[in-house]
Amino acid sequence: MAIHESGATWCTDEQHTNCMCDQSDITCNGQPRFTQIPNNIPTSTRRLRLGGNKITSIASVSSGITSLYKLDLSDNYISSIEPGAFSGFTSLFEIIHYTDVFDNNGFYSPSLTVDGEWGSWISTPCSTSCGNGSVYRKRRCDSPAPSKGGQMCVGDNMEYLNACNLKNCPVDGQWSSWSSMSCSVSCGVGIKHRIRSCDNPKPSDDGKDCVGPGIESVTCNLGKCREWKKTKAGKWRRNYKRQFH
Repeated sequence: MAIHESGATWCTDEQHTNCMCDQSDITCNGQPRFTQIPNNIPTSTRRLRLGGNKITSIASVSSGITSLYKLDLSDNYISSIEPGAFSGFTSLFEIIHYTDVFDNNGFYSPSLTVDGEWGSWISTPCSTSCGNGSVYRKRRCDSPAPSKGGQMCVGDNMEYLNACNLKNCPVDGQWSSWSSMSCSVSCGVGIKHRIRSCDNPKPSDDGKDCVGPGIESVTCNLGKCREWKKTKAGKWRRNYKRQFH
């Protein structure tokens, strides 16, 4: 793989012979000679790996490494950072480190932070499968998402659009009250009926019918019926006879 000219020159320098240069990548891991980030790194460097050195503090780097994307500072013992030390690293996206000194010293400068921006609105389906519901629209703070201490998106992530009604909901039938009961005859034995209707409410829109009988019957006995009967003597007299229906 071809070596970037400026990187090749830098790596062949006597002070950097233990480093490896591969195109725009420079690796000086496990070389405990650096106590600071070198200030003469080629400006075209994209990835700089300085893990396992003796870097204890970070001062302002004046080389103007505007292309640097990733900086590996793992396995160092960094205890202090000079204000604005990374302000010139306008392309820096990721720093690998094992200390919170970066956050505590306000490492995230405006040139490095990424503020969140809203993605496109997406409409939701109706909130109910039947009956009255609502349609909303939603969006996410992911275009891009905030990172490196950037601000969250401003505004609501959900808005009401309109009412909706996909279809009427099923209505199951319910019984009305029983009717009053009266015997079917004025004397003798008869039948008492009572009825009720499945209309309180009626089933609709595929709702279920009422459960149970709509009519109930019991026998009733109002006593003997009286009727007139002609005797052998040709006279009429009232006679009692049990009447069945």
